[in-house]
Amino acid sequence: MVLPPRPFRSLVVDKQPGASSAVGPRALAALHELAVAASGVLEPTALAKLAVDLACDLLGVDGAALYWFVSSTGLLHSLADNRGYQANASRTLEVGKGVAGLAFQRQEPLIIDDYPKWEGAVPWALEHGVRAGVGIPLMARGRIVGAMAVLTHAVGGFDADDLRLLSLLAAQVAPSLEAGRLDIDLAASEQRFRSLYGSVASGVIVLSASGVIIQINPAGERIIGLSAEEMRGKTPDQLWHRERWVLIDAIPVMGPDGQALQVVSSFLDITERKQVEGALRESEERFRAVFNRAAIGIARIDLAGRIIEANPALQRMLGYSAEELTHNPLATFVHPDYVREGKLAQLTELSEGNRHELQQELRYVHKLGGLVWCNSIASLV
Repeated sequence: MVLPPRPFRSLVVDKQPGASSAVGPRALAALHELAVAASGVLEPTALAKLAVDLACDLLGVDGAALYWFVSSTGLLHSLADNRGYQANASRTLEVGKGVAGLAFQRQEPLIIDDYPKWEGAVPWALEHGVRAGVGIPLMARGRIVGAMAVLTHAVGGFDADDLRLLSLLAAQVAPSLEAGRLDIDLAASEQRFRSLYGSVASGVIVLSASGVIIQINPAGERIIGLSAEEMRGKTPDQLWHRERWVLIDAIPVMGPDGQALQVVSSFLDITERKQVEGALRESEERFRAVFNRAAIGIARIDLAGRIIEANPALQRMLGYSAEELTHNPLATFVHPDYVREGKLAQLTELSEGNRHELQQELRYVHKLGGLVWCNSIASLV
């Protein structure tokens, strides 16, 4: 069953006949050792390992584990575990599962005085004869960040003094672990940013609030044609010595007071794309000039045989307006005999890619009923 913390008789005491209610010297020494380590530069995993080892040593128990909550996974991840019998077990724990998971979920310490009869007992602990356990939440800056589990094979379990000692130990280690984990997360985030910053094809430039260049990535150096050292301390307007097309996207980096601290801008050289677009536009203009001014009839036809566009010469030749010709099948304007003979069927050879050009004589029907003989040339575009 789960026992709520019982009223504390005193702070952690030496459990010897005649002992006073003063804090036990071993407990003081252990807490001092942990405080010194926590205030130093000990890596989070090493600090967590020291905490679980001290917990086991002070209480004379078999094993302890310290878990840290990772929001991205929604799981408690093991930072330290000196329970040798769990060496091959999972390194993660669901919230609400096991002693540590339940302490994390409830955000309060708890004692399991008869582990085999506890409804939340996990199979591996039962298999290894665990008789009692303690769960301690880890709090930092008023929020839950992890939990510790301490287990024993001994009959008799834990008491309120043990719970108080573990709570003091957790209070010593949690803030430093939180700070250490934040440092690691920040370093990892910065590394991801630098990897992306250095490998993207677009230029990335960081400007001060006054518009002065602070840093620029390698792609930005290539696009502008200057080194980062040559650009640092200058404004972008001072750097552009040639005409280029650049696609720019910029976002401000805001401070706590809502004022812009920096501006991060990404830019992509689209000069070549603009040149291609210009060449395409010129080509389209040349085609349009030939199409509209040609003395011969020209029509653009889709793969289904429908007229997409007819030039003025073809309109005059057949007597139809552009609106009357457009979107109608070419066969509508060809003499029925030629359609029955399958003359237009040869156009499918073009659409299927079997031919690149088709030349044939066709007889068209003028809007007024007359016949128009044409030498037709069709090519695939």
